[in-house]
This record gives sequence, C-alpha cells and structure tokens, in this order.
Amino acid sequence: MFILAAIVGSCGVDMPKEKQSSFETMIVKKSDLEVPVKFSAKMKGQADVTIMPQVSGQLMKIYNCHDFIPATHALAVSEGKCYVIGYGFGDNNADGHYLPVLYTNYKKEFLPMPGAAITGECRAIYAYDRDHTIIGGIIGGLPAVWVDKEYEIYSVSCPRELSGNEYLIGSVESVTKCNEHIYAAGFEVDYNKTSLATLWTDGAP
Repeated sequence: MFILAAIVGSCGVDMPKEKQSSFETMIVKKSDLEVPVKFSAKMKGQADVTIMPQVSGQLMKIYNCHDFIPATHALAVSEGKCYVIGYGFGDNNADGHYLPVLYTNYKKEFLPMPGAAITGECRAIYAYDRDHTIIGGIIGGLPAVWVDKEYEIYSVSCPRELSGNEYLIGSVESVTKCNEHIYAAGFEVDYNKTSLATLWTDGAP
C-alpha cells in the first residue's frame, strides 16, 4: 500500500480531501410554560369550594353559621376596607328576633335601632372614602338607612301600622350617594297589600 501511494503521488495525482460535515444544533434551556386545558361544560362529581374576597393581600372569611345570614348584595370594598352586611341573632336574644349586622373586616357589630324596634335587617350597602358607609334595610318592618351607623327610618307614601300576620311595610334594597345626596331604592306595601317600587331621595319617597 505504501508503494502504491508513493507511485500515485509521484504521478502528480491529487488525493481527495475529506469534506467537513455540518449538523443542525438545538439550544436547550429552562423556561416557564403555560399549557391551556379546556373542560367541557358538564362536570360530574362533587367538591367543596371556599370563595374569599382578597383585600390588600389579606383574606377575609365570613362563616355562614347559625347566627349570621348575609344579605343578597352583602359585600362592599372601599380603599382596601371590606364590609359585609346581613342579619343575625344577639347572644341575649331569647325571642329569636333578627338584628342588623355589619362586619368591618373581621369585626362584627350590631347596628343601632330605636328602642321600640325589636327587629332589623341590612339589605344593601354603599361604601366610600374607606371609612364611610350607607346601609339600607329594614327597622321594625319599615324602610331604613344607616349613614355611618346612624339610623334613619324612611317615610312611606301609604303610612300605616302593621296588622295581622304582616311583618313588612317597606324595605330599602339598594343605596348610593351622588353629589351629596343619598338615593335609596326599594319597595313599600300599600293599603291593598300591593308592593310598590319606591325611590327615596334624601329620605323622601
């Protein structure tokens, strides 16, 4: 073989050179990846879910226990301060009359009522400027509003007394404040026991 190479080299024949081979490369690195997963509208099974509003990084949990029933529109948040309303039963309330309840963050309190009233309920809340609230509801079967926890019983267009099995003459179901005026919406029950949609402006129906 060495003799053949020498002969070929002496004849002036160039030996073929090796070709450089190239290969595709890939860079592997760590990175976060979101994988979307879709579920059908129908799901079988049962699971317990706790929903808690997050306020300024703190979780607030309201327990729907035997002594507190939240209102339908019970939650309001103003500048990181959370309010929850409803009604409950006092510790010394042997007759089982329900009372208006306000939770401010974790603190529970009963809202004031006139001495003659034995029942009350919070049904709507508007919170503003962090520390101020307007709460609508019922006191003694009459529509009422608490402004910063001070109550005012609203008048109705058909004033009368509760009779028979009646327990409600009117109720405030929604409240707000605009241009220093307080607007409340709800209903009242007239002489014929018909419910009438009512709007109060600063307490006047």
